[in-house]
Amino acid sequence: MCAWLRAEAAAGRLNWRHIAIDGKTVRGAVRPDGTQPHLLAAFDVTAGTVLGQADVQAKTNEITCFVPLLHAILTSPRASSTAASDGSHDGDGDGDGAGDEEELVIVSADALHTQAGHVEAMNKLGVSWILDLKDNQPGLYALADAHPWRDEPVLHATAETGHGRHEIRAIRVTSQVPEGITGRFPGTAQMMLIERYRHQVRGSAATAACRAAGDDPAMAGCAAGAEISCETVLALTALTPAQASPAFLLARNRGHWGIENGLHHRRDTTFAEDASRLRAGQSPRLFASIASLTISVLNRAGLANHAAARRDLAWDRTGLQALGLLGL
Repeated sequence: MCAWLRAEAAAGRLNWRHIAIDGKTVRGAVRPDGTQPHLLAAFDVTAGTVLGQADVQAKTNEITCFVPLLHAILTSPRASSTAASDGSHDGDGDGDGAGDEEELVIVSADALHTQAGHVEAMNKLGVSWILDLKDNQPGLYALADAHPWRDEPVLHATAETGHGRHEIRAIRVTSQVPEGITGRFPGTAQMMLIERYRHQVRGSAATAACRAAGDDPAMAGCAAGAEISCETVLALTALTPAQASPAFLLARNRGHWGIENGLHHRRDTTFAEDASRLRAGQSPRLFASIASLTISVLNRAGLANHAAARRDLAWDRTGLQALGLLGL
């Protein structure tokens, strides 16, 4: 199913694509040994489709499944013709992503996967990467955190008001990467500091004031008396300044969570996966795969409300609408 989705997504492809990798536990299901199934998925954020999914066995973890999953979706004979398997990527990372043969593939993952082995594998595959840096790499985190970030200007910021909160995201970027980091993660071209400011908003007048304040991190004029929370994220990337602007990097950082909102949340809510009590064999993985296929097809068709789309398809007794979505 994922091979078919990869082939379908190749048509009309942008000259870059963003693959987010993240895992999810099927909380309602139980294996015969009493453990819960855990699935690691690769989600094409640019197309909204699932490219591959690996079953994380009970005696292993996501880290050991990361590289095999990447190889499966990028070097498999059934992979997209634009992937690295055709040899079009020479792995030097100097391309600008222009043209089909120079497609820029960007892989993002959370801090669990900020591992030297993962970086080495992605460099060999000729893909670029964006990885968070947290306390699971304490020495490297301290090196990145020691950079004089306050001397770096905010190069891009975005503001969003909705769902009862005002949120501002700002990014600072530097190409001055310490040797301790490049030695551990070869190919690191830039470090990023991303700051997220938010406060609660109630009422139309407060919402209007927040929109007028725009992307000012101080939130002057709209957050008087409100508690402003700030979250900072340090990240590393193989993307060079010529390949990715600060605005692009900030968008990719946020886009990574498309796998959470666009795939995992939908499997939980629309398909009630966490409420599932499946037990037999590979049935939890099978039904997760079917849900992922359905989500991918609906995303590709531009249908944002999946629950409503599934109801409409159910009322079509001819089945022609569903066949149309599959290109049949």
